[in-house]
Amino acid sequence: MPIALTLLRLCLIPVIIFTLFLQHWQLAFRLLLIAVATDFLDGFLARKLNQATKIGALLDHLSDKILIISLFITFLLIPVSVPTWLLVLVLVKETVMLALVGILVRRKHIVMITPLAIGKVAMAMQMLFALWVIASQVWSLPLHAWVIWAVTLFVVLSILFYGMVGWQLLQRKS
Repeated sequence: MPIALTLLRLCLIPVIIFTLFLQHWQLAFRLLLIAVATDFLDGFLARKLNQATKIGALLDHLSDKILIISLFITFLLIPVSVPTWLLVLVLVKETVMLALVGILVRRKHIVMITPLAIGKVAMAMQMLFALWVIASQVWSLPLHAWVIWAVTLFVVLSILFYGMVGWQLLQRKS
C-alpha cells in the first residue's frame, strides 16, 4: 500500500505539470495537494504497517525530487510571480543533491544517507511554497516576502548540512 501511494505521486507529476501549463490553477492545486498528502502518508503507513523497504524509501525520495524539480522548472516557464533567483536556488540545490549521490555511488560509497531533519523541513517548505504559488493564482493571494525568505533559509541550510555530510563521506573513503 505505501509504495502504491509513492507510485501514485509519480504518476500525478506529469498531470500536475500539464494542468499548470494549461493554467487550470484550481485543478493543479487539488492534484498537488493529493501528491503532498501521498508524500506524508506513504512514509507514515510504511512505518505503521511495518512495510518500510529500501526501494520504497528510494522511490519516495526520488519522487520528491522529480516533483519539486518539475514544479520549479514549470514555474520558470509559466506566468507566476515568483523570484527567479529562488526557483534557480531550489533547482541548484536539488541538482547538487542528485549529483552528490551520483558521485558517491560512482566512488562505490554506500549511499544510504538518512534524511536530516533540516532536509525534511526544507522539502516540506518547498512543497508548501509550491502549493502557495498555485493557490495565489486561484485566490489572488499575495506572495509575502517572509514566505520567500523562510523557504530560502531552509533551502540554504539544507544545502549546507547535506554538503557537510557529503564532504565527510567523500573524505572518509577517498
